[in-house]
This record gives sequence, structure tokens and C-alpha cells, in this order.
Amino acid sequence: MFAIANGIGEIFIFLGRAFIIVATTVAMYYAMTTDAVTGSDISKELDNIYGPLFMILAIAYVTGTMFMSVWGMAADTILQCFCIDKELTKGKYNNYTPDKLRAFVEDPKAKAAGEKLAASRAAAKEDFE
Repeated sequence: MFAIANGIGEIFIFLGRAFIIVATTVAMYYAMTTDAVTGSDISKELDNIYGPLFMILAIAYVTGTMFMSVWGMAADTILQCFCIDKELTKGKYNNYTPDKLRAFVEDPKAKAAGEKLAASRAAAKEDFE
């Protein structure tokens, strides 16, 4: 179960980081090349707009990484709380488990996918060693 959550979480973290980087860079390119935002075309005052855009991209990367790191930690914490809750109630679900999470965990397709992913990771780890 952790393998599925970790894999899906990594995909969302990558997509979120990529969205933040691309959206910020495109918005700043638009702001620098048109007069709609600032009232003047800043690109005419600069020799080259790619230097500032690269710095914006770097800052957006750092910001996106920090934000998505917090999001990933929150998602892992929720999953940990769910597993501890299930362990303390001896495999039974209590009122604290959200219905959507309970349905996902009880779905046989999700369990099969998690077992398959865990087996493939174990095989890859053995090949690496």
C-alpha cells in the first residue's frame, strides 16, 4: 500500500513542481514582453530577457520544490495516520477513516497493483545489488 501511495505521490510532486515552474516562467515572460501588466514593455529596456527569465526559472524551481515537499510530507503523514489507526483497531476501520480512502484501500485492483509494484521494485533492487 505504501508503494502505491509513494509512487502516486512522486508523480503528483513532479507534476506540481513542473506546473509551478512553467506557469511562473510563462507569466513573467508575458509580463516582460507586453505592456499589459506594467504599462511599459520591459524587454525593450533589457539587452536580453533570457537572463532574468533564467533567474525566475531558478527561483520558481526552488519555490516549487519547497511547496511540493511540504505537500508530499502532508500526504505521507495522512497515510501513516491511517495505517496506525488500522493497526490500533486490529484491522477494523473506525469512524476516523474517510470513505474515499477506505474504498481505495479495499479496492482489489489497487491491492493487486500495489503488490505488483512492490514485486517489481524488489526485483529491481536485487538486480542492482
